[in-house]
Amino acid sequence: MRFGIFAAAALRLGAMPLLSTLCNTVLDFVFVGRLKWNILGAAWASTISQFVCFGLVWFVLAYKKGLMEFTHAFLKLCASMLKMILRLGVPSAVQMTIAGISWLVVAFLINQYGLEISAGNWVSVRVKDLCQLFISAMASGNNDCPKFGCL
Repeated sequence: MRFGIFAAAALRLGAMPLLSTLCNTVLDFVFVGRLKWNILGAAWASTISQFVCFGLVWFVLAYKKGLMEFTHAFLKLCASMLKMILRLGVPSAVQMTIAGISWLVVAFLINQYGLEISAGNWVSVRVKDLCQLFISAMASGNNDCPKFGCL
């Protein structure tokens, strides 16, 4: 039952990926646009925005909602839970690995056309991600919530 409560609380944190995307976009403009750090700036912007999102989620779950605690009993993983995590997680991990490799191939091919085309692709991907974020989060919550008894 604790996992269902945790999943329900996580679904209410739908604004966190949006905050991470906005943070990443702003930091990209600062690090790449203003400071001219190029690829290093984009890497730092992504890393910092992920840590910001992690920190916000950690704060909300641990302190505001009281759902996370670091006790031995809370951190103990039972076999049925591990089986469910693997059953749900392995197909997703395989899918994301294939998608990641395909994006590397696409980036390699696009980068061969020069800096302007590469920059245009980067902007279009950011706009697409921002537009798809809300509908993706809603669809994910709609599909996962009944599985965990949230409704």
